[in-house]
Amino acid sequence: MTTMLKSCYNPPINSYHVGPPWSATESAAKRNSNAALLYHVDVYIVADKYLMPQLRLRAAFYVGKWMNRYLDVVQQSQASPGPIIAIINLHGCLSKIYEAAAAGNENTPLRKAVLDVIMSHVTTRSTGPPGIMTAEVMRCVREIDGFGRDMYVRTMGEAAKLGNVAYLEVVEEVQCPHCQNRWMKPMAEAWSVVRCISCGLPAQWSAHTVARTM
Repeated sequence: MTTMLKSCYNPPINSYHVGPPWSATESAAKRNSNAALLYHVDVYIVADKYLMPQLRLRAAFYVGKWMNRYLDVVQQSQASPGPIIAIINLHGCLSKIYEAAAAGNENTPLRKAVLDVIMSHVTTRSTGPPGIMTAEVMRCVREIDGFGRDMYVRTMGEAAKLGNVAYLEVVEEVQCPHCQNRWMKPMAEAWSVVRCISCGLPAQWSAHTVARTM
């Protein structure tokens, strides 16, 4: 609300920057979380409610910017990405984003900003070799209303551009024997003993395949 009011009295939103207006203590406490991205989603929700299109566009831009930052950190931590992936909680972020944009047009600035990042980033893209986050994106596609449709439309569009280079992955669904959390992963991606991102316990994933699909 503070950001929204400042944008009303100090146009053009000159007090709204990429970093949330937190104190040093707050910033330190929230450094290892997805709070910055969710802050900008909250600004988007307020801007949408009070019909402020410029503030809404800027909030959507910053959501995409933070999503890209998070995925860059995952890529840089690929030797042991599990803890970073859990902190980012892509499923939680996308759930809030799609709840915020559910009442509007499917091509809202918020959805487009996020899809642009997910479709292009090496950890999440849906064409070409699978990335570190491919399995998590597949889970979000299955579980988040609207996200699956958006990803299908965008993926088919990208595949058409790539021609013979594009291909679709055969995927399999695996289930954690400890917490029963389910994941979709590319069948071609060799998984042996890895830790579940949900509960953190190790499992022999090749022994817990539930189903395969295209």
